[in-house]
Amino acid sequence: MTTETVTTRSSAPVRHAPLPPGQEMRKAPTTWWQTEELRGKVLERTLALPFTADTDTNQRTRRRGLVKLLDWLEDQPGRTWQER
Repeated sequence: MTTETVTTRSSAPVRHAPLPPGQEMRKAPTTWWQTEELRGKVLERTLALPFTADTDTNQRTRRRGLVKLLDWLEDQPGRTWQER
């Protein structure tokens, strides 16, 4: 059995075992619905369970950090959160 070597940006080779006979490589989607959600929905989803903090202070800190991250991401090129 031979393996295919793929070089990544980290320059460390990644070895992939060949697929068993009769199996095809699954195509990865180019986008996911979560990456296309509006900012408000992203905030709502990522500040709800299971991502809630143990105290109100920690939850407010997480919210501030998330808002800053989304602010920064919105300034980046790309149509979806994933592209940014």
